[in-house]
Amino acid sequence: MALLKPYEEESKVANVVRSVGNTNRDPHLLYSQVGKQLSLIPEARVREAFMALWAQTHPEEVRAIVDPFEDKVPLETDQVNIS
Repeated sequence: MALLKPYEEESKVANVVRSVGNTNRDPHLLYSQVGKQLSLIPEARVREAFMALWAQTHPEEVRAIVDPFEDKVPLETDQVNIS
């Protein structure tokens, strides 16, 4: 679903990902090859889907990456100051 494909195409998506994983020799092309075989899904969308799934299954690693930056990112606020 993260690849904007209907749930019914789950086995097709799994087969494409498996196939590309087995035949890909250049990891820089992984996302574009998956997208191409799934009816021209943009590479960025495929990358986003993979990262979102990874983040959902590895919350501790995500926290370890995000925590050092938490005090540097402003919290949501109703006030807007563009100065």
